[in-house]
Amino acid sequence: MAAIEVSDTERKVAEMLLENTGASILDSGGAYGRAWQNARAKYLGKPVPNSAFSGTPLDWPDDPVEDEITVAAAMMKDEDEAFITDWGVTVRAFHWLAARLEYHPDLDAKYQRWTRVTNFGKDRYDKDWGLTLTERFVEQLRKHAKVGGIYGDGEAFSDNTYNHEDALDRTLQYTYFSVSNGYNVGWDDDRRDHPEFLPDGTYVLLQIHGGCDVRGGYTDPVLFECVGDDGSWFDNARIEVWCEGADVLPKGVCDGQVSMDAEIIRPSRTSHRWDNSYDDGSTLRLVYNSGEWLDSYWPDKEEGALVLSTKDIDEEEDEQVQVGWGSQPKYAKANVARRDDQGVWRCPFDGSPLHAGGACA
Repeated sequence: MAAIEVSDTERKVAEMLLENTGASILDSGGAYGRAWQNARAKYLGKPVPNSAFSGTPLDWPDDPVEDEITVAAAMMKDEDEAFITDWGVTVRAFHWLAARLEYHPDLDAKYQRWTRVTNFGKDRYDKDWGLTLTERFVEQLRKHAKVGGIYGDGEAFSDNTYNHEDALDRTLQYTYFSVSNGYNVGWDDDRRDHPEFLPDGTYVLLQIHGGCDVRGGYTDPVLFECVGDDGSWFDNARIEVWCEGADVLPKGVCDGQVSMDAEIIRPSRTSHRWDNSYDDGSTLRLVYNSGEWLDSYWPDKEEGALVLSTKDIDEEEDEQVQVGWGSQPKYAKANVARRDDQGVWRCPFDGSPLHAGGACA
């Protein structure tokens, strides 16, 4: 049997997606399973009783061993990057994170060692956890290096993807920061004498939500380095949809990328390709119920249909839907994609199968 090829980063992300984040009486995971329970059932074939919350920690199933995590990572890697449902386009967090992060075991070990020292001798009620711990770590880093935010400017910060537009299938919580150890950053001589703790770069201390209620159930923080453009970390709400009837870019290639032959790569046709970056095209997810504002604009609406719009249009034109809120709503042409009897989503123009993905890293 051929060896399963997964990187350290892919394996660590898979491990976090499978991590037992516990169960709380405050969430409703007992009704249909928490994210970590469902992931173990899907990738490890080990269903966890939904009522496990009522037991003690000793009642939890054993954590997956190294080989099981590797197999699970390979299964995750083999899945499509994104998928279309009745609720719109969802991007798998595994692919999104693996494209934007690099895991360095030696650097993460420094953070984990720091946490053990920081919490040494404290009981469970006095220990620092989650964002409190990651933010303290970043503050301590200021003794060793210049710490900033995006592109090295501003301040480090923490955020949660649940608080904003988001297309990922898991909620992420993180502290984002950059590190510069250079001598040309205006430090005094004493600070320059500190040994380098983290190399120059941009990092996230990442937690993945594994519970049911978003207010709790997060993994322990793990340190990753951000790779690619700094801005790619913030495009978790970006999605793309294209059909087999259009010329599409090879997997892993971004529009405008320069090839080995010094040619700029881009699709020769874009009429069957949409994104939600507010450029030439947009992909709109509409969720609505009977009696809402959409009735007068789209009388034959169907719950969960995907509206693919090539442009915004004036209110007076036919075949339109309202896509904006407020005193000056925007309108878009309603090119509606629906599933066939086999569950395949079809392009509204030529009927070929639709595919979906997240933005390039």
